[in-house]
Amino acid sequence: AVGGHFLECRYIGEMIMDSVNFAGAWRPCRVGYRKSYLLIGVQKHAGQRRFPGAGRRGKHKKQSPAFEFVRLVVVAIGHSRYCAKEEACVKGEAEMEWPLRVSKFSALIALLLFTLLVAILFAMDRPPICACGEIKLWHGIVQSSENSQHIADWYTPSHIIHGFIFFGLGRLLLRKWPLGLSLCAAIFVEGAWEILENSPVIIDRYREVTISYGYSGDSVINSSFDMVWMIMGFFLASRLPWKATLALALLFEAFTGWLIRDNLTLNILMLVAPTEAVKNWQSEGTGYWLTGKVD
Repeated sequence: AVGGHFLECRYIGEMIMDSVNFAGAWRPCRVGYRKSYLLIGVQKHAGQRRFPGAGRRGKHKKQSPAFEFVRLVVVAIGHSRYCAKEEACVKGEAEMEWPLRVSKFSALIALLLFTLLVAILFAMDRPPICACGEIKLWHGIVQSSENSQHIADWYTPSHIIHGFIFFGLGRLLLRKWPLGLSLCAAIFVEGAWEILENSPVIIDRYREVTISYGYSGDSVINSSFDMVWMIMGFFLASRLPWKATLALALLFEAFTGWLIRDNLTLNILMLVAPTEAVKNWQSEGTGYWLTGKVD
């Protein structure tokens, strides 16, 4: 209970003057990702419970008209701001039911970044779609001219893992950022990699040190959906416990490593520190999903 002539209202960060007693309770509230507290105050006098400024009953010390006027104005302002804050609190709690609920500002920045990165790929003269003239939801043969040209392939899990990693880094390094802005940073990094991956330097690097001898870069639609898969991974990591996210990433890596003898870990290894033993092991791989031929 709070009483006296001054009532501290933390939800507006001010001291509101009043000459009556109040009873209140601190209510935890999450608005966005910052924790604040709302003081739900009611006037307590002669057995009555009412909102501040709703009137006064019973005997009390008489104050000057000027003081009464100032008191009523300040309490009215504080009460209106309390109502606005309470509404924001309820809205914030509803939004927190889905952790990746981002603000309109963050969504707009993300959309602009995505559009800009796709425009850059077009400016680099990347083919919009596969040279075969088709757009496939799935293409699973790695050693073919259509690999990395369609919506999804065996490297899609690697981009989902990108989303896992970016979410984890955002939680570690950008804890004060709203999650929407962390997503924007993830889109920027993923888009920058897609641009670099389709540059002559990286294309030639793939041809020299990996088994992707005929690699010529990704189509625009493939690069665009690579970013979409990353965003989905970011969403998924925001919902799952970190142990489940880690287990899923390890499952993706183990499965693709077994099936096509390549995954995100091996991809990074062969680009940064090529190992002849790994290259020989990958080149010995067989199976329909790797070569397109049935053993």
